[in-house]
Amino acid sequence: MTQERRAPAHVERALQSVDPEERRRAVGLVVAVPIEEAVPLLIRALGDDDWRVRKEATFAARELLPADELLSALVSVLDSRDIGLCNAAVDVLGAAGAGATPHLVAAMATLGPDGRKLAVEALGSSRDRAALGPLSAALHDADANVRQTAAESIASLSAVAPDEVEAVLLRLLDDPDPIVKLSALAGLDTLGAVLPWDRLAPLLDNATLRPLALGAVARAGHAGAPAVLARALGASSGRTFDAALAAFALVPLDPLPDAAVSALRPYEPAVSERLVRAAAMGDDDAVERRRTALLVAAALGAPAIIAVAVDALGHPDLGDAAQAALERLGTPAVDALVARLDSRCSGDADLDGDACAQCIEALAHIAEQHETSRPAVLAALRRAVRVRSPRVAAQALYALGALGDAEDLALAEAQFLASQTPAAHAAEAALAALAARHPAAARALWDAAETAAPHSARPAAVALGALAEVKQLGDGEPRALRFSFAGGRVRRGRHAPRRRVRARERWRRAGCGSACVRIGRRRT
Repeated sequence: MTQERRAPAHVERALQSVDPEERRRAVGLVVAVPIEEAVPLLIRALGDDDWRVRKEATFAARELLPADELLSALVSVLDSRDIGLCNAAVDVLGAAGAGATPHLVAAMATLGPDGRKLAVEALGSSRDRAALGPLSAALHDADANVRQTAAESIASLSAVAPDEVEAVLLRLLDDPDPIVKLSALAGLDTLGAVLPWDRLAPLLDNATLRPLALGAVARAGHAGAPAVLARALGASSGRTFDAALAAFALVPLDPLPDAAVSALRPYEPAVSERLVRAAAMGDDDAVERRRTALLVAAALGAPAIIAVAVDALGHPDLGDAAQAALERLGTPAVDALVARLDSRCSGDADLDGDACAQCIEALAHIAEQHETSRPAVLAALRRAVRVRSPRVAAQALYALGALGDAEDLALAEAQFLASQTPAAHAAEAALAALAARHPAAARALWDAAETAAPHSARPAAVALGALAEVKQLGDGEPRALRFSFAGGRVRRGRHAPRRRVRARERWRRAGCGSACVRIGRRRT
């Protein structure tokens, strides 16, 4: 008993020390003191001048929850002029959850405006569904700060009562107080709520609400949303421009609807310049912003975005958007892509494999869409086929198989014989695809195999097989045969004779059996 009576005095002396660290350590002793003596000690520590002591006191107080003596004392200090003490009390009351709700509701009738605001804040931190009722009542408080905090606190309960909270926040969009509206809109944004389209137009007219309202426009999924966002993007700068760009990330951008592009045109060239700057910002925390800026600037055909997009190829988060932007730009991007492909593929190591692959894919797409770019693209692909990086060479071979000319059969044949996996697989696929599109050159390839070294029978057999497939399936489906005969596998090993038998059977049915038999016999 003597030790228990002396303990509070000992702790109290330690809490009065001039050394903050000694006071902080003393707080840990308070939890061992009887509750009626611990409460005043904790209240003193919660108002300490040193933030570390206050933080330690909030931890200690939570260990004594939900003691009514502590909760009553915490509520009673909410009218204090000591800001540190009040904030610490709100922290502990919020952590008390449902246990603090009756104490806070009872105190609302006697607290002043500042105290009521803090009580409302604590209710919002309580994660207690029952707090929604008193918070809704606080929306009618005579003090504007209390009403605004009540709106924020209601929004913070969305995790425990999402449907009820959304209904209350939707009603608050009609509140005459713009700050209450802003809090409601922020809460709806957190909920990801989809607002009716007819509720959005008035929100866009308010400069304070517009940044959050733009996100609501994007979520609405209305057909007119891209054009609305485009006008906001073109007419704004600073925070509103950033909000419009973030909202654009929520609507389809590939391709950007024509209505959105038309809405942006009147703001050129200023909007393109802002988009290029946004896309080039080297901030990894703004990846979505940069992705959106790349795609929108490309839709506008901004020439300056080409260099930014080419630099972003290979980036783990931006590479695909950069590739899509370059493909959208088309022929104007070819020279920059070719230059980057040549520079990144010049070394022996596959250090820029992702960037090279995306360069090749973008070039192939552009060449398929724009015939005038084909010569430059084919020349770049032929150079890329010869690099020492198997991965890059394979990517170039696949593209060359889809785009190449008859002369590329010889290049694919050479790579088929000389390369290792995966380039050899790609060369086999390229041989089959090229042979299907250029049958005369493919026949010349197997005719040359009659007098050439025996190893040339293998690429010739691939070409023959591709022609057989074309003859069986019809000349109208050559692109579908890109991998039909090659199958992504180099024909070698113990199953090769069985494959040659199947190939000869196909060629007998196709009426070309003798040539295949001669090649098969030589290969065997």
